[in-house]
Amino acid sequence: MRNTNPNANSPCVDVLAFSPHPDDAEMGCGGLLLKLKDVRENLMLEDANIKDDFDSRLKVINVIRKYKPRLVIIPYWIDRHPDHENSYKLLKHAIFISGLPKFETEFEFHRPNVVINYMLHYEFNPSFIVDITPYYKEKIEAVTAYKSQFYSNQEKTIITHIASKYYFDVINSRHKYYGLRIRSKYGEPYFAEFDIRIDDPIKQFDYWRI
Repeated sequence: MRNTNPNANSPCVDVLAFSPHPDDAEMGCGGLLLKLKDVRENLMLEDANIKDDFDSRLKVINVIRKYKPRLVIIPYWIDRHPDHENSYKLLKHAIFISGLPKFETEFEFHRPNVVINYMLHYEFNPSFIVDITPYYKEKIEAVTAYKSQFYSNQEKTIITHIASKYYFDVINSRHKYYGLRIRSKYGEPYFAEFDIRIDDPIKQFDYWRI
């Protein structure tokens, strides 16, 4: 969760990012989140056993209702890790139910204005790309802080997909590729399950000037 509300005493936030695993938010939307202020809370959902059940939904619903985010960022619905796909289903349903006044919990009902998806292992055709050039170095440092997950000189019994020494070559190439698409050095892709309104195309695409 990232709290950008100027009133430090208020529990409301502008942006809420959910990740199935500790490093997923840093990897998928870390550049965007570095522009915002950090707040983190663990819902204690079981690793490799994330389920779209009532108890899990209730945990997510109460977090959404407690912090009342305007924007929520969740994983894309197709990925190689079952937790990522299952967390999408859980979050999608919980976010909708959170906005139902007749579903009562300890907090008042709330539904975010916007929900967008970030990219993990599998790529998608993005709805938009965020320029994260000023934050890219810090993003990678945040990701590599999870040393047990990624490649290092420490000997590992099992070399997983993300523990390969070539994994960060893929990550760097991906961010450079998406950066090139928006004429910046590094870009972070997002998917929106809705059409995006643009009021002033001239101003919106001013960055595209040669």
